[in-house]
Amino acid sequence: KYPQIGDWCKANPDKVLYGEIFGNVQKLKYGANKSDLFFAAFAVLDKLRWMDFDDVYGDVKSYKIDWVAVLYRGPFSEEIIKTYVDGNSTWPNANHIREGCVVIPVRERMDDNIGRVALKLVSDAYLEKV
Repeated sequence: KYPQIGDWCKANPDKVLYGEIFGNVQKLKYGANKSDLFFAAFAVLDKLRWMDFDDVYGDVKSYKIDWVAVLYRGPFSEEIIKTYVDGNSTWPNANHIREGCVVIPVRERMDDNIGRVALKLVSDAYLEKV
């Protein structure tokens, strides 16, 4: 369904495109019809190094590959992040709540204890539905 992903992979043989398949595979359908599946990228791994957002976002989008919604970009603030966890999905034609949000630094970094620095906050409303 998404030949542009194959095109990107052929043009970037040493990199791995990470993304999520969603749509008619779970309770939240994101506006999908019975046989619809969607893909949205969220990271690129170059050999053993996660690539910085600014180094990959434009390239991936240039292949007409969707990227997960960027809800906020700015200094880390727990108060600001909490305002994005709940609410409606921003995916086109989705008429339901969002699952939550993922927080990553613009410049990737690793932590000795947890590995890649990334945080997923799941919406309470979503947890109550599943």
